[in-house]
Amino acid sequence: GNYRSRVLQYFQQLAVITPYAKLAVDFKCHRDSKKSFRADFDRRSEQMPPIAQEIDPHPKSLNNITLSNLLQSSRNASASIEKFLASDLSGITPAVAQRLAASLGISGTIAKSLQGKQVAALIQALRDEKQIKPPSGACLSPAGEYNMRLGVLKELKPRLVATFSDKAGSHEGHPFLVEAAVSLGGTQVREGINVYRFANRIPLLFEAGADVVTQVAQKRINWSSYHIDPKKDNIGVYV
Repeated sequence: GNYRSRVLQYFQQLAVITPYAKLAVDFKCHRDSKKSFRADFDRRSEQMPPIAQEIDPHPKSLNNITLSNLLQSSRNASASIEKFLASDLSGITPAVAQRLAASLGISGTIAKSLQGKQVAALIQALRDEKQIKPPSGACLSPAGEYNMRLGVLKELKPRLVATFSDKAGSHEGHPFLVEAAVSLGGTQVREGINVYRFANRIPLLFEAGADVVTQVAQKRINWSSYHIDPKKDNIGVYV
Protein backbone atom coordinates (compact mmCIF):
# COMPACT_ATOMS: atom_id res chain seq x y z
CA GLY A 1 0.00 0.00 0.00
CA ASN A 2 0.91 3.64 0.33
CA TYR A 3 2.87 3.04 3.53
CA ARG A 4 5.35 0.87 1.62
CA SER A 5 6.14 3.54 -0.95
CA ARG A 6 6.47 6.16 1.80
CA VAL A 7 8.86 4.01 3.84
CA LEU A 8 11.00 3.21 0.81
CA GLN A 9 10.96 6.85 -0.27
CA TYR A 10 12.18 7.89 3.16
CA PHE A 11 14.99 5.34 3.26
CA GLN A 12 16.12 6.10 -0.27
CA GLN A 13 16.36 9.81 0.51
CA LEU A 14 18.13 8.99 3.77
CA ALA A 15 20.60 6.91 1.75
CA VAL A 16 21.14 9.90 -0.56
CA ILE A 17 22.20 12.20 2.28
CA THR A 18 24.11 9.53 4.29
CA PRO A 19 26.11 7.51 1.73
CA TYR A 20 28.63 6.68 4.48
CA ALA A 21 26.00 4.46 6.17
CA LYS A 22 24.65 1.05 5.20
CA LEU A 23 20.87 1.02 5.62
CA ALA A 24 18.33 -1.78 5.58
CA VAL A 25 14.59 -1.95 6.15
CA ASP A 26 12.96 -5.33 6.74
CA PHE A 27 9.17 -5.26 7.13
CA LYS A 28 7.23 -8.41 8.01
CA CYS A 29 3.46 -8.50 7.65
CA HIS A 30 2.14 -11.52 9.58
CA ARG A 31 -1.39 -11.19 8.22
CA ASP A 32 -0.31 -11.12 4.57
CA SER A 33 3.22 -12.22 3.71
CA LYS A 34 2.87 -10.67 0.25
CA LYS A 35 2.99 -7.27 1.90
CA SER A 36 6.34 -8.01 3.51
CA PHE A 37 9.36 -6.39 1.93
CA ARG A 38 13.05 -5.74 2.45
CA ALA A 39 15.28 -3.07 0.97
CA ASP A 40 19.03 -2.59 1.33
CA PHE A 41 20.98 0.59 0.68
CA ASP A 42 24.70 -0.04 0.44
CA ARG A 43 27.42 2.17 1.78
CA ARG A 44 29.41 4.09 -0.81
CA SER A 45 31.50 6.63 1.10
CA GLU A 46 34.20 6.24 3.74
CA GLN A 47 34.13 9.95 4.61
CA MET A 48 32.13 10.79 7.71
CA PRO A 49 30.76 14.29 8.35
CA PRO A 50 32.66 16.33 10.95
CA ILE A 51 31.65 15.74 14.57
CA ALA A 52 29.50 18.57 15.88
CA GLN A 53 31.06 20.48 18.76
CA GLU A 54 29.27 21.94 21.75
CA ILE A 55 29.21 25.73 21.80
CA ASP A 56 28.01 28.25 24.37
CA PRO A 57 24.55 29.78 23.85
CA HIS A 58 24.48 32.84 21.65
CA PRO A 59 22.93 36.02 23.13
CA LYS A 60 20.70 36.63 20.11
CA SER A 61 19.05 33.22 20.55
CA LEU A 62 17.92 33.79 24.15
CA ASN A 63 14.59 34.80 25.64
CA ASN A 64 13.68 35.73 29.21
CA ILE A 65 13.23 32.13 30.33
CA THR A 66 16.38 30.71 28.76
CA LEU A 67 18.49 33.60 30.02
CA SER A 68 17.09 33.23 33.55
CA ASN A 69 17.92 29.52 33.48
CA LEU A 70 21.46 30.23 32.30
CA LEU A 71 21.96 32.84 35.01
CA GLN A 72 20.91 30.35 37.68
CA SER A 73 23.11 27.57 36.29
CA SER A 74 26.19 29.71 35.70
CA ARG A 75 29.48 27.84 35.87
CA ASN A 76 30.67 30.31 38.50
CA ALA A 77 28.14 30.83 41.30
CA SER A 78 29.68 34.13 42.39
CA ALA A 79 30.37 35.48 38.90
CA SER A 80 29.49 39.07 38.13
CA ILE A 81 27.17 39.81 35.24
CA GLU A 82 30.18 40.99 33.22
CA LYS A 83 31.95 37.67 33.80
CA PHE A 84 28.81 35.73 32.94
CA LEU A 85 28.26 37.57 29.66
CA ALA A 86 31.86 37.13 28.53
CA SER A 87 32.36 33.50 29.62
CA ASP A 88 28.99 31.73 29.64
CA LEU A 89 27.70 33.18 26.37
CA SER A 90 29.38 33.20 22.96
CA GLY A 91 30.28 36.23 20.88
CA ILE A 92 30.64 38.77 23.70
CA THR A 93 34.03 40.27 24.50
CA PRO A 94 34.86 41.51 28.03
CA ALA A 95 34.74 45.10 26.78
CA VAL A 96 31.24 44.68 25.35
CA ALA A 97 30.12 42.90 28.53
CA GLN A 98 31.33 45.80 30.68
CA ARG A 99 29.62 48.36 28.46
CA LEU A 100 26.32 46.45 28.50
CA ALA A 101 26.38 46.10 32.28
CA ALA A 102 27.18 49.78 32.75
CA SER A 103 24.40 50.88 30.40
CA LEU A 104 21.87 48.90 32.46
CA GLY A 105 23.24 50.01 35.81
CA ILE A 106 24.11 46.47 36.91
CA SER A 107 27.91 46.64 36.86
CA GLY A 108 29.41 44.22 39.38
CA THR A 109 26.04 42.61 40.14
CA ILE A 110 26.15 38.87 40.85
CA ALA A 111 24.70 37.23 37.75
CA LYS A 112 22.46 34.85 39.69
CA SER A 113 20.78 37.73 41.50
CA LEU A 114 19.22 39.26 38.39
CA GLN A 115 15.44 39.02 38.40
CA GLY A 116 12.37 39.94 36.35
CA LYS A 117 12.73 43.41 34.88
CA GLN A 118 16.53 43.26 34.98
CA VAL A 119 16.52 40.07 32.91
CA ALA A 120 14.04 41.57 30.44
CA ALA A 121 16.15 44.71 30.10
CA LEU A 122 19.28 42.63 29.54
CA ILE A 123 17.56 40.57 26.86
CA GLN A 124 16.56 43.73 25.01
CA ALA A 125 20.07 45.15 25.32
CA LEU A 126 21.55 41.94 23.91
CA ARG A 127 19.16 42.03 20.96
CA ASP A 128 20.03 45.65 20.22
CA GLU A 129 23.80 45.25 20.62
CA LYS A 130 25.65 45.41 17.29
CA GLN A 131 29.10 44.37 18.52
CA ILE A 132 28.23 40.75 19.30
CA LYS A 133 30.04 38.27 17.06
CA PRO A 134 27.92 35.74 15.13
CA PRO A 135 27.75 32.18 16.49
CA SER A 136 30.32 29.59 15.48
CA GLY A 137 29.39 26.98 12.91
CA ALA A 138 31.39 24.35 14.82
CA CYS A 139 28.15 22.92 16.23
CA LEU A 140 27.04 21.96 12.71
CA SER A 141 27.80 18.66 11.00
CA PRO A 142 27.26 19.13 7.25
CA ALA A 143 27.19 16.17 4.90
CA GLY A 144 29.67 17.85 2.55
CA GLU A 145 29.73 18.11 -1.23
CA TYR A 146 31.64 14.85 -1.63
CA ASN A 147 29.00 12.83 0.22
CA MET A 148 26.10 14.63 -1.43
CA ARG A 149 27.47 13.84 -4.86
CA LEU A 150 28.11 10.19 -4.02
CA GLY A 151 24.67 9.79 -2.46
CA VAL A 152 22.83 11.23 -5.45
CA LEU A 153 24.88 9.16 -7.90
CA LYS A 154 24.42 5.97 -5.89
CA GLU A 155 20.66 6.13 -5.45
CA LEU A 156 19.31 8.10 -8.42
CA LYS A 157 21.96 7.42 -11.08
CA PRO A 158 21.74 10.75 -12.93
CA ARG A 159 23.99 11.63 -15.83
CA LEU A 160 25.03 14.94 -14.26
CA VAL A 161 25.34 16.23 -10.68
CA ALA A 162 26.41 19.65 -9.40
CA THR A 163 26.83 20.36 -5.68
CA PHE A 164 27.38 23.39 -3.47
CA SER A 165 28.05 23.86 0.25
CA ASP A 166 27.81 27.36 1.70
CA LYS A 167 29.66 28.83 4.65
CA ALA A 168 27.88 28.80 8.00
CA GLY A 169 25.47 31.67 8.62
CA SER A 170 23.10 32.48 11.45
CA HIS A 171 19.55 33.62 12.09
CA GLU A 172 18.61 35.12 15.46
CA GLY A 173 21.68 33.54 17.03
CA HIS A 174 21.10 30.07 15.58
CA PRO A 175 23.84 28.86 13.21
CA PHE A 176 22.87 27.13 9.99
CA LEU A 177 24.48 25.95 6.80
CA VAL A 178 22.89 25.38 3.40
CA GLU A 179 23.98 22.53 1.15
CA ALA A 180 22.46 21.95 -2.26
CA ALA A 181 22.73 19.76 -5.32
CA VAL A 182 21.11 19.60 -8.75
CA SER A 183 20.98 16.50 -10.92
CA LEU A 184 19.89 15.80 -14.48
CA GLY A 185 18.65 12.47 -15.75
CA GLY A 186 18.47 9.29 -13.74
CA THR A 187 16.30 6.19 -13.74
CA GLN A 188 14.87 7.03 -10.31
CA VAL A 189 13.87 10.63 -11.09
CA ARG A 190 10.55 11.52 -12.72
CA GLU A 191 10.16 14.03 -15.54
CA GLY A 192 10.03 17.61 -14.36
CA ILE A 193 11.36 19.19 -11.18
CA ASN A 194 11.75 16.80 -8.23
CA VAL A 195 12.58 18.47 -4.92
CA TYR A 196 14.29 16.55 -2.12
CA ARG A 197 14.37 18.42 1.19
CA PHE A 198 16.48 17.62 4.23
CA ALA A 199 17.00 19.10 7.69
CA ASN A 200 19.95 17.90 9.75
CA ARG A 201 20.34 15.06 7.24
CA ILE A 202 16.75 13.92 7.82
CA PRO A 203 14.44 13.66 4.77
CA LEU A 204 11.38 15.92 4.88
CA LEU A 205 8.58 14.09 3.08
CA PHE A 206 5.52 15.97 4.27
CA GLU A 207 4.10 19.43 3.56
CA ALA A 208 6.00 19.66 0.31
CA GLY A 209 5.11 22.26 -2.28
CA ALA A 210 4.71 25.41 -0.21
CA ASP A 211 8.30 25.45 1.05
CA VAL A 212 10.91 27.95 -0.11
CA VAL A 213 13.00 25.35 -1.94
CA THR A 214 10.10 24.21 -4.12
CA GLN A 215 8.96 27.76 -4.82
CA VAL A 216 12.46 28.81 -5.89
CA ALA A 217 13.02 25.69 -8.00
CA GLN A 218 9.71 26.07 -9.82
CA LYS A 219 9.34 29.83 -10.12
CA ARG A 220 12.63 31.64 -9.56
CA ILE A 221 15.09 29.63 -11.66
CA ASN A 222 15.16 30.17 -15.41
CA TRP A 223 15.98 26.59 -16.37
CA SER A 224 15.81 27.34 -20.10
CA SER A 225 18.87 29.58 -19.82
CA TYR A 226 20.80 26.39 -18.99
CA HIS A 227 19.17 24.54 -21.91
CA ILE A 228 17.08 22.51 -19.46
CA ASP A 229 13.39 21.83 -19.99
CA PRO A 230 11.72 21.92 -16.53
CA LYS A 231 8.74 19.95 -17.83
CA LYS A 232 10.42 17.18 -19.82
CA ASP A 233 13.89 16.77 -18.32
CA ASN A 234 14.45 14.68 -15.20
CA ILE A 235 15.60 17.30 -12.69
CA GLY A 236 16.53 16.64 -9.08
CA VAL A 237 16.92 19.52 -6.62
CA TYR A 238 18.38 18.63 -3.21
CA VAL A 239 18.61 21.10 -0.32
